[in-house]
Amino acid sequence: MAVGVVGMMCTWFDASIDSSIRDRLTLLKSSGIVSGWEKAGKRLPIDYMGPGFGGRAHRIKSAGHDLARPIEAIKQIMAGEFSGTAGHTGVASRVVVGDKFQDVDSASEAALRLAQHLLADVITPMSLPLPGMSFLYESDSKALRDFALHAYNGLSAGSGWNVRNGIALPAMTVLVTEILIRTYVHLDVYQQTGTARLDPPHTRRRNELLLASHSLISAISLGKVAAQITAHCVEGNYARAVHPSHIRHANIPALLRAGTLAGTVVNDAYRASEIPSARSWNDLISATARPWQLDLVDEIETLGRSDVATALTFLD
Repeated sequence: MAVGVVGMMCTWFDASIDSSIRDRLTLLKSSGIVSGWEKAGKRLPIDYMGPGFGGRAHRIKSAGHDLARPIEAIKQIMAGEFSGTAGHTGVASRVVVGDKFQDVDSASEAALRLAQHLLADVITPMSLPLPGMSFLYESDSKALRDFALHAYNGLSAGSGWNVRNGIALPAMTVLVTEILIRTYVHLDVYQQTGTARLDPPHTRRRNELLLASHSLISAISLGKVAAQITAHCVEGNYARAVHPSHIRHANIPALLRAGTLAGTVVNDAYRASEIPSARSWNDLISATARPWQLDLVDEIETLGRSDVATALTFLD
């Protein structure tokens, strides 16, 4: 219960926690290491911000800032060409720009420059878009493009759905929950048996506790999404109510972990049902009577009956 409360608090106050982390990360920009990363990543084609590719959400409009597409980003850097999708006209169109970019000679240098550039960007308020979101922006569906753009752009700078508040912060909540539950179960078993090793019943109990905790966190996160939408509807601000950036409150890692654990718990229950139960009275009687069915016992009984028959004949 205490673990669920901790996870619930982390989920309900995720916006405040994210804002605090964002402010502290911004202070790192003045450090020498980050300044060096920014300098090394200057004038790369992936950072093109020409017509149709500017604004605070420019990082979602190409593969250059997508963590799921590093190979394409490295190709752009080596070729000295920016390639992205412009959707400002309502129709997705491919744009290629190939001038005024930094020259890079090898794939290893391109990969290093890309890593430095992304590390410098990830600590900014806008952070980086979620891996794979650039695919949505490049789709032929205007609804998907708008969802990807507005979910990342947010209602204000840094309030959109990004790597920091969509992966890092929720993953920390999941990690803390896992550590607390596992520590509690192992300590409880150690107090009972003198060893921290879990047998199958204790393993099933651990999985069930993890499932309950992650399910509670998932439910709270989805409840906050609904609460945000409802609050804007009550205020009459329907534009904000339907804004895709509210999805950032959904704890995706917890939802995925809960789904995985649900399958594990069902599998554990199925295996437990296959374990043989206690022996019935009929089985015990059969097992007890079995020694009397041995061949030697049969022979002794046969000889005994023969001796009795001989004695009766003699008496006659």
